[in-house]
Amino acid sequence: MDFSFTGFEDENITMRISEGVYYFKDEPIYWVEHIEENSDEYVFVYDIHDKKEEKPQKAYRVEEISKTLKGGTYLSNRIKSLIPIKKQYKKVYKEPLFVANVIPSGIGIDTITGRSGKGFFERQREERIATSKGISVKGGDYTGVFITLENVKWNKSYIPLESVIEYYKQTKEGRINV
Repeated sequence: MDFSFTGFEDENITMRISEGVYYFKDEPIYWVEHIEENSDEYVFVYDIHDKKEEKPQKAYRVEEISKTLKGGTYLSNRIKSLIPIKKQYKKVYKEPLFVANVIPSGIGIDTITGRSGKGFFERQREERIATSKGISVKGGDYTGVFITLENVKWNKSYIPLESVIEYYKQTKEGRINV
């Protein structure tokens, strides 16, 4: 799939997200989400869930959810003891390994291909640190590897819902230029 990462045709559209997989020697290495927000461009880079799958997916874990009555009264406790617990499973995506600014064309040179293009520098995994003010994120060190966006195999591109935009803005906060 070919994506052109240029400006928006419609002035009302303020964000576009493209998702794809970065491969090295036919092995899926990263799930990449390229975010274009007004004049800013950045990537969220995730681990791959199972590198042996034919269609790689963003890293996730499966959480078990038990649906039952809350209890707390004589009646609800009695009913709760008679009804079997309903177990459901939910896919929860893992945090990004790192978040990085997209470097404009002409500045970065792809480490593998040697070609110039728009892309990002690979970083080591970010570290979450609990402080008295809450959780902060310490950016990982740069590895020296530059990945151009043209070397990502893009799967889809879409305009997100407002709630998704808020998630990306909150997650980006404090992670860019760390």
